[in-house]
Amino acid sequence: MTLEGKKKYTAALIAIIGTIVIQFAPEQEDVVMQVVTTLAPLLVGGIYILTQGQHDKKKEEVKIEHEKSFQAEKAVILPVSIEQPDPAVMIDEWDLPEFTELDRRASMKAETDYFEANPMTNFFAAPSVMRNIKCVSIEQALAAWGWYEDKAEAAFAAKFGFPFGEAEEHLADDKTCPYYSVDNMARQKSIHHWSMLRKVRDVKKSMGDLEDLDELQIDWSSGLAPKDRNLFTVGNYAKYLIENFYRKEKV
Repeated sequence: MTLEGKKKYTAALIAIIGTIVIQFAPEQEDVVMQVVTTLAPLLVGGIYILTQGQHDKKKEEVKIEHEKSFQAEKAVILPVSIEQPDPAVMIDEWDLPEFTELDRRASMKAETDYFEANPMTNFFAAPSVMRNIKCVSIEQALAAWGWYEDKAEAAFAAKFGFPFGEAEEHLADDKTCPYYSVDNMARQKSIHHWSMLRKVRDVKKSMGDLEDLDELQIDWSSGLAPKDRNLFTVGNYAKYLIENFYRKEKV
């Protein structure tokens, strides 16, 4: 109740009580009105305190329920891993032809973060695995990103129901209203399909940048801080390493 509201109800209460009492004691009109005028604000104030207290209590209960609901919704949203590499688990050696260890780590990370391991959660967990493996050569990074690209395509196929490379062949799946592009198809399906398409393209773009980095024989390690010399960041920053290389060439 606002201050204006309290004034309004006080005036109304004075008028009502004054009118009722005067009907029974007209000779005491002045005394009655003086008493009513004095006591009415106190009465309204008391009513305000009681009603506002109940209102505040109800408001707090609603707030608590809302927070509980929000936390419950957060619990089922797939988190996005952005953690920094953990030096304690950073390893120096990795057998290039052997991807079993990467698969094992990705599955474990997926089960920890997303409560189950499947093509999509394994794909989302893969960057964390790659960040925790030190990159010692560009060949190692290329092999790891080739593995990551395979994870991306597996996630795409699980989400869309067909391989990434065959996406354009499915534009006419809806005979009533065919899609006019792969982007249009993804957006029409859902925001999650659109997000998956963009993620897979980003992975392929970074893989291409990494291949260019290798072809140009750029000293990638000198362009990265020690904490960033891991399998994921080398590929993720390949574009900027190339840009910095050409920028220095012009100087």
